[in-house]
Amino acid sequence: MSDHPFCRADHIGSLLRPQSLKDAYKAHAKGEIDDAAFAAVVDEAITDAVTMQETIGLGAVTDGEFRRRSWFDGFVEAVDGLVHKPTKFAFVEGGEAKVPVPVPYAEAPIRRTAGIATHELAFAKQVAKTPVKITMPAPSVIHFHRGPDCADPAVYPDMDRYWDDLIAVYRGEIAALGVAAVNEALTDRPAGMTVGMHLCRGNYRGKWIATGGYEPVAERLFAEAAVDQFLLEFDSERAGGFEPLRLVPDGKSVVLGLVSSKTPALEPADDLRRRIDEAAAYVPLECLAISPQCGFGTTVGGAPMGEEDQRRKLARVVETAVSVWS
Repeated sequence: MSDHPFCRADHIGSLLRPQSLKDAYKAHAKGEIDDAAFAAVVDEAITDAVTMQETIGLGAVTDGEFRRRSWFDGFVEAVDGLVHKPTKFAFVEGGEAKVPVPVPYAEAPIRRTAGIATHELAFAKQVAKTPVKITMPAPSVIHFHRGPDCADPAVYPDMDRYWDDLIAVYRGEIAALGVAAVNEALTDRPAGMTVGMHLCRGNYRGKWIATGGYEPVAERLFAEAAVDQFLLEFDSERAGGFEPLRLVPDGKSVVLGLVSSKTPALEPADDLRRRIDEAAAYVPLECLAISPQCGFGTTVGGAPMGEEDQRRKLARVVETAVSVWS
């Protein structure tokens, strides 16, 4: 297994929905356009997004998560037994907790009865010339936002059974799709597959949900997670320093999320190169890459910036990668 990142210029996956797609979402919800017309708009938006990423020069492209209303919504809709309930956490704005969002809840036995992201991958591969990646929420996401109240106790009085059923869903999807982010779900991954894990502090319309460095989890996470690379957020002081990267073992790589997807302000190239050098004190430079800290469009609402801001930031990622690893 190579300790080099899959590609040097990367991004987490989601992209800002173009206005045409936002309008189509609303029109479809109102019954003003049918399923076929809506699907055509989605396909066109994904094709344009793939072309944009390839033109910029990213090493891997995604469909922008345009088929999902939020980054984990498609998983909830595709898996039998899961519904949405209000979160017990809230995203932070101006130092105050605000903006609760719908999150996964198991109201019936969890079962995978069809593909979850297989259709997303199939279309993206049709229109892309560059390697394609598809993102999925890790199993912990399905549990995290409501804690012990993530399932109906009448359905799952024993949480061990809950986790058994949830992991079975991931293993089934891995066998069909070839992506995941946790060890049990990766048991049957094909030889030669590169798997990355993104550690997210929350991203909803430019707001966040958590703060703190990686030190408390670094030793076990970096050493024991059966993934090839970690996509980590380092866009603000909330992320802490690079010191925990000293615990990344040989054979694994780190994608530094140095460019913010929460603000339109463009990071200076010199600052990005300086921070990469700082991280290289803990992880060899050849084992590092750069990306935005999170996706741009984790929900339909997107982030407080425009598509041109997004393009400039992705271009800055590529520019920096070329200057450092050319």
